[in-house]
Parts: sequence; structure tokens; C-alpha cells
Amino acid sequence: FPSHDTLLGKAAQTSVHRVNDINSQVSEVLENMVAEILVVGETLTKTEPQLKYLAQTCQEINSLATLAFQLASRTNLLTLNVSIEATRSGIGGRGLAIMANEISQLADKTAKSVKQIQEMFENIDKDANHLILTMEGSKQRVINSTKLAQQARQSLNDITPIIADIDSSIDKATLNSP
Repeated sequence: FPSHDTLLGKAAQTSVHRVNDINSQVSEVLENMVAEILVVGETLTKTEPQLKYLAQTCQEINSLATLAFQLASRTNLLTLNVSIEATRSGIGGRGLAIMANEISQLADKTAKSVKQIQEMFENIDKDANHLILTMEGSKQRVINSTKLAQQARQSLNDITPIIADIDSSIDKATLNSP
């Protein structure tokens, strides 16, 4: 029969080997986690300029829509002047007054449509800017998570020689026991 100390030594050795295996597995998981976090960070970094471009484009389109709205308003004013002049002309200006009225209605529809377009692009711009802020926060979290995972990996690396020392001590104790 093996002695009590020998059985204890073998049990301790088995436990140390299990801890060493778990340490290796956790280290590998942390390595994979860091790699995945870095992929997320890279994706965020690549996506951010695209969102900024989208926000800038929305602002530019909104500026163009403002110009179109101003043109529609100006067209309305001009058609009003034409209608006044047509009325002054009497019967000969009736056709011109009718055309001015139709142009005015088109200008009104254009102005309303442009306003709707502006509202839509303002919402898109607001959402894009919100996403940019969210992404900037996420990038910081990625950096923090990477640092924490690297610290955890370093702690595991620090434990590895301690486990090896314990294993060696158990081996020596087991060999020296009767």
C-alpha cells in the first residue's frame, strides 16, 4: 500500500496539473477575447468616418433643401407680382394670371416637399451624430476591456511559475517520502 503522504502528494500533484490546465484554458480564452475586442474596435474605427461622412452629407443636403425652399418662396412672391400685373392688364392678362396661379401652387407644393425632406435629413443627421457619440464611447470601452483582459492574462502568466514551483515542490516531497 502506498503511504498516506504519497497518496496526498499524488492528489496534490493531480490538483496542480488541473489548475495548470485551467490556467492554460483561461489564458487561451483571454487571448481570443482580446482578439475579438480588437476586431470590434477596428470595426468601430472603420465605421466612425463613414458615419461622420453621412452626417456631413446630411448637412449639405439640408443646405441644398434650404436653398430649394428659398427658391420656392421667391417663386411664390414672383407669381404674386405677376398675378397683380396680370390683373392690372385686364382681360388680356387672364391667361397670365392663371399660369401664375398654377406656378404658385407648384411652388407651394415644392416648399412643403422640401420642408419634409429637410425634416427627414435633420432626423438622419441627429441619429448619425448620436451614433458617432455612441461609437466614441464604445471605442473607449473597447480600449478599457482590452487593458483589463491583458491585465488578467498577465495575472495568469504570473501564476504559471508559482504553479510550476508548487508542482516541483510536490514532486520533491513525493520522492522524499517513504
